[in-house]
Amino acid sequence: MQKLSVLRNKCGTSKYANLWLAGVFALTVFLKNVLCHYFVFHSLLVSSLWLDTAAFFVFYLSKFVPALFMASFVFLSKSKIWTVVFNFILDIWILSNLFYFNANGLLLDVPSILMAGNMFEYSLWGSLLVYWQPAFILFPALSIFYAVFVGLVYNGRNYKRQVVLFVAGIFLALLLQCPVYYCHRVRFWKPIDDKSMRFEEQNNADDAKMEYLNKYNQKWRLYVPFEATCREASRGIPLQGCGYLRQYSIVSYFPAIFLWHFLSEEHEVKEAFSVPAFCFSENNGCAAHHASNSLVVVLVESLESWVFENERIASEVMPNMYRLIGKGNTLYCSRVTTQVKSGVSGDGPQIVNTGLLPVAHGSAAQRFGDRNVWPNYAHFFDSAFLINPVPNLWNQNVMTHKYGYKEEIKADSTDEFVFQALSDKIQKCSGSRPCSFCALAITVASHSPFDRAREVVFPSVSNAPSYLKKYLSCLNYTDSCFGDFWRQMPQDATLVITGDHTIFRENMIRAFSDFASENDIVTLQEGKNYCPLIIYSPNIKEKMVIDDVCYQMDIYPTILHLIGCEDYYWRGFGVNLLDSTARRNRPIAPEEAFELSDKMIRADYFRQVRDSLGN
Repeated sequence: MQKLSVLRNKCGTSKYANLWLAGVFALTVFLKNVLCHYFVFHSLLVSSLWLDTAAFFVFYLSKFVPALFMASFVFLSKSKIWTVVFNFILDIWILSNLFYFNANGLLLDVPSILMAGNMFEYSLWGSLLVYWQPAFILFPALSIFYAVFVGLVYNGRNYKRQVVLFVAGIFLALLLQCPVYYCHRVRFWKPIDDKSMRFEEQNNADDAKMEYLNKYNQKWRLYVPFEATCREASRGIPLQGCGYLRQYSIVSYFPAIFLWHFLSEEHEVKEAFSVPAFCFSENNGCAAHHASNSLVVVLVESLESWVFENERIASEVMPNMYRLIGKGNTLYCSRVTTQVKSGVSGDGPQIVNTGLLPVAHGSAAQRFGDRNVWPNYAHFFDSAFLINPVPNLWNQNVMTHKYGYKEEIKADSTDEFVFQALSDKIQKCSGSRPCSFCALAITVASHSPFDRAREVVFPSVSNAPSYLKKYLSCLNYTDSCFGDFWRQMPQDATLVITGDHTIFRENMIRAFSDFASENDIVTLQEGKNYCPLIIYSPNIKEKMVIDDVCYQMDIYPTILHLIGCEDYYWRGFGVNLLDSTARRNRPIAPEEAFELSDKMIRADYFRQVRDSLGN
């Protein structure tokens, strides 16, 4: 108690009381900025102190400036309780981003915040707890330390110099930001040289472009907070959360996402764009199509291909699907790169059904689903139905019909009911008269937090975290349900099995590195994971195994080929995986496909195509 009294006298009753408080407040916010960066990028740039000193100071200044800026307001307020509240709110914001990043590889933006309610049917909080790391406790611990400091040490005295100190703090924060701004934006500080001017003139740069170059290449410019964010929003450049965090801080990221959202014109596609010819066939949308054989697509929730990489594990965990891989008339792709974004389980069905990639922000199914026209293969069939255990998610009630399915079947929230409903519906379609059918079944058991199935003990899976064992138990349950269905499925139909997306991110993969090493699972040892693609079809003449890296956008054109509708006017951005030449000579890079698909969805491109064809 005596030491506490000494500390109170030095900090709380001296004329520098508010300086002490502002300093500790700034320190806690600064440490949270740095820790958040570390949990995302696993780097603190310590070695840059002697390798690239400028980068070192810029990195830490960009984390310290917003902390100092917020601390400056301590001098204006009589009550200091707001600083304690701010710290705990900041914890919520940081932890929300870390959970979201671990789950999806992205930071939160405005559309993803608005989609939070979408996940309640999937057990939102239970799903998030899967991504909890013990080290996350550091954030509330810092807040508790600061609250104790305020409560025990500071006595709330105020001084007449507060306004002067506030102005000094704001000025210092802006002054420290100048070198950060200079280093990040150094390319704009160079005067326009004659070569650059001639290049712009030769490429028909308009007056607005030249005005932009003149404006942002001024030699001396004062820093304007969020200038870059506002400029990128006005130019339609997507706000990349991880890219922003690398340069700035998680504190400034919060106002940045709202500024970008309100200033951007992302719903409008002003610039003209063209779609490459390879995406279309010579046919048109008016041509009549009819599938040559029936189709069943099974999207297994969060299925990752490393499960099949080790024969012992595969035969124990997913014996039915693993046996299917070894059959004739089967194509197996072991490395399908997932291409979902913040739409996650809504993006997976979109890619498979339409060949279009997700939009840059939010979920296309929710933002553009009911207003857009979508290409699809389901309308080629006499009967097309979707079986979904949770139809209220990702605007699926609307998207079922937008993807060409005539009927949505609500299965109970278990995979047993999903496959039973699938079997019952197929039997009805396989009556006396010839009838082609298309079915999409979506499983749910292996969704985090992996608590929808009884945990099974696998002899081959011992040295693994508990959540990984639960995940494998859920896949084992799904596989057993699939086995019952597979024995009843018509053998003249095409069956497609794949994951809607991967589930384990870099942090979690590192946690079971020992398990990966012991079982020689190469992809996990490399810190990567993929979705598998298993296709059984009478149109595949022999067993095929593809270990090349493929993409989810390849599934759509491959399905078109296997059902005999390859001349459908929209072929997608991917390639037919049965064509080895096409796999090795892709006409478009995935990054370009993302950008173009985003523009097409926002412009409702296929409505224009339909109208131009008179459909």
